[in-house]
Amino acid sequence: MNKVDYLEVHPIKQQFVFGDYMAQRDYSEDEDFYEQNFEQDGVVSVWAGLLGDEGDTELDVLQDMCGVGYYRLSDQENNCFDFQLIGLRELLKDLSYANTFIEEVLAAAEHKGIAEARWVVVQYDFQYDPTKVLRSVLEDPVFIGHFPYSDT
Repeated sequence: MNKVDYLEVHPIKQQFVFGDYMAQRDYSEDEDFYEQNFEQDGVVSVWAGLLGDEGDTELDVLQDMCGVGYYRLSDQENNCFDFQLIGLRELLKDLSYANTFIEEVLAAAEHKGIAEARWVVVQYDFQYDPTKVLRSVLEDPVFIGHFPYSDT
């Protein structure tokens, strides 16, 4: 599916387009690509980008930076304001279903000492577990956690 098709059919509003959604390499042959089993209805995983003032729009955030194998791009949203450091609440508040998970995300982020970020990525129906990842994971973005959400 190309980016145009994604934006036309995606039921969750897209906030910011990170590149053309092509990973730096084909990870599908990796041992854990289909074995991570992160899919979980009613759970959203949240990452916050903290470093640098420019995004690398050529990266697939989850695959290239977080070690994720298979995931459904149609269940992802992201947001940034020209990669400027901004309050996490501001980055999250306009995402779909944010009102059902934002307070828990902010509390977890505060516990990690994070109040601001340059961008966020959320993956719906996805319970990321960094201990299941075989590839190296970059220090940025920071995985805030996974949280229950409701789409009703």
